[in-house]
Amino acid sequence: MLLVGAALQVVGAETAQAAPQPPAPTTSKARAAAKAAQTGQPVEIPDLTTATSQTFANPDGTLTDQVAAAPVRARHADGSWGDLDFTLTTAANGSVVPAASPYGAVLSGGGTGALVKLAQGTKTLSLSWPNGSLPQPVLSGATATYPNVLPDVDLRASLGADGFSEVLVVKTRQAASNPALAKVRFTTAVGGVTIHGDGNSFSAVDGSGAEIFGSGTPMMWDSVGASASARVPGMTRQNASPADAPPADSLKAAMPMAVSSNAVEVTPSQTLLTGSDSVFPVYIDPSVSVVGGWSMINANHLDQSYLSYDRNEGAKVGFIEQPGDGNELYRSMWRYGTSAFAGKHVRNWNEITFQVG
Repeated sequence: MLLVGAALQVVGAETAQAAPQPPAPTTSKARAAAKAAQTGQPVEIPDLTTATSQTFANPDGTLTDQVAAAPVRARHADGSWGDLDFTLTTAANGSVVPAASPYGAVLSGGGTGALVKLAQGTKTLSLSWPNGSLPQPVLSGATATYPNVLPDVDLRASLGADGFSEVLVVKTRQAASNPALAKVRFTTAVGGVTIHGDGNSFSAVDGSGAEIFGSGTPMMWDSVGASASARVPGMTRQNASPADAPPADSLKAAMPMAVSSNAVEVTPSQTLLTGSDSVFPVYIDPSVSVVGGWSMINANHLDQSYLSYDRNEGAKVGFIEQPGDGNELYRSMWRYGTSAFAGKHVRNWNEITFQVG
């Protein structure tokens, strides 16, 4: 079973503000409470809506919060809340922006500026490609492709609910021998956070220690077509979609990550890049996540971080059959924001619902 989303509904016993006799209620909470009492139906309190929660006034004077573990809505250009939409377009200043994102994100429109700038409120993280000026990208849905940032190597940048993915697409065996791929380096700039690494991933934390941005273990993989029996020591095979994660029967390898005050650097597997069993294109993926509300653990790969890796199929629970690896046991975890309930009497944790795919 694949679980791709989770929402929590909480019913609290806080008394909603009653509608005064005239004048009319002056706050959205009071107006919603008055309408709920009048109609006998729950009414949303729009001023309390966020990317992950909605609050409703109930006819009996209580409030109901519906809280999601990950963003499910974003503000649109007119200020209203609506569906997430990561379709990329070119802004008037030449940068590339998504239509409606729950976090701030700006991609390069080409040139020597940052490849991406991510923002969570006042906390920011930028990554830049240090190997020369970026070409103007080709936009397709939520993906911007910067062609030939190295000979026969494209840089593919994508946005999604989990954050930002940058993938180097190494298109030929000759391109794989480029010395620039011995180590892949992105320079960083931060605001309000500090970056720390552990050799396999990094996290960017604010002054309170809260993780704002982070990465899973960087991965690389080859294209579908490799024989399932062709194994390279230290590599495994896993089922996923080609451009975002390893397809069935592809070779894949984790990459070590070095972190400094102004750069993150991954070391691709030269065995995979140059091996006779590798099928091109080969993908090199040091993704970055805007830290959200869920992740997974895998009993067969205890050192693998799923913070920004293998998330396109959603959260996994139970035994999942992976080509070449057999059944793998996954457990998934969700984190919900509960600060809104501080000082409140919670009468009922009413339900947890999952979208199942």
